[in-house]
Amino acid sequence: MRAIEPYAAGFATNPHDGVRLAYEVFGLPDARRTIALLPSWSIAPSRFWKMQVPYFAQHGFRVLTFDGRGSGKSDRPSTGYTTDDFTEDILTVFDAVAVERAAIVAISSGAGWALQLAAEHPERVTHLVLIGPE
Repeated sequence: MRAIEPYAAGFATNPHDGVRLAYEVFGLPDARRTIALLPSWSIAPSRFWKMQVPYFAQHGFRVLTFDGRGSGKSDRPSTGYTTDDFTEDILTVFDAVAVERAAIVAISSGAGWALQLAAEHPERVTHLVLIGPE
């Protein structure tokens, strides 16, 4: 049982390698601010963030989560697990749900992907929170 249900869910397909990424969006569709809770690594699904999602959604944020490649409902390719691949996945999901800019929250291995995204696409990142970066 979930504390809150997503208002949108679906799949985004990475145009570089065809990997399908399962995403969910919570909160108000017209919220002025978006928080993207990144996957922690390719073995933990986005439900990892289940305690944070309701809090931020109930405090006026649109909250985006997605299963990283190799996890949850997303595809499990035999190759393609580089930082470049995961960073491209973030952009793919952002584009699929029309997120122009977001505050990024990442934990563990997701911190490297968040850093690369912020360095290469600073116009897409408003804030960067790294928890236990690896």
